[in-house]
Amino acid sequence: MATPTPEELDRQLDVFIDKLVEDKDQLPTGELDDAFWKDLERHPFFLKEIPDDGAELHPATEALQALKWDDDDDTPLDKANKFKDEGNKYYQFKKYRNAIIAYTEGIKQRCTDPTINAILFCNRATANFYLGNYRSALRDCVFSRKCKPDHLKAFIKGAESCMKLERYKDVQTWCSTGLTVSFSLIITFFCFAFDLFKFSFIFSLTKIYLFFFLLNVF
Repeated sequence: MATPTPEELDRQLDVFIDKLVEDKDQLPTGELDDAFWKDLERHPFFLKEIPDDGAELHPATEALQALKWDDDDDTPLDKANKFKDEGNKYYQFKKYRNAIIAYTEGIKQRCTDPTINAILFCNRATANFYLGNYRSALRDCVFSRKCKPDHLKAFIKGAESCMKLERYKDVQTWCSTGLTVSFSLIITFFCFAFDLFKFSFIFSLTKIYLFFFLLNVF
């Protein structure tokens, strides 16, 4: 089955909304608004968070989660790669919730390639980050490093997530650990240190340890 393009998904959304409008006369008086918004919020384009396992899903969400290819000979690695590519397409169009669903399906393939698993977790972390789900992003960065301890993007996004959560001591930990993996991260982490320094008059001195640490590295 061919993977639906973003344009096709937009068309399906238009059909979905038109159908809701057409069916409005079948709803009891006074219940139109509640029923309309309840059904609309279950659509994958408007999901505020990933549904819990076992929860009733909107048909469109089930279709996204059931994305698969006709080749039964695909290995878990092949499927994980395809879901990764699918998620990347959604990410490029800033459809972060759909990207998260695709990356999650890739993770569920349980392939044995640590690099692919690290990328899937890190990419999902990035999508969550741009949705403001900083705790989820940080958690996925931890999982990414468990799959591949030297995955550089996980260190960067993990530090960024800690910055957003104002967990500055953890920022220092992510940065110092990352620098032991790759010295190329020094410029990126110096930017974090500079941000901490700018607000040093507001936050406690313990929150700018990273700044002095990086000065010593230089």
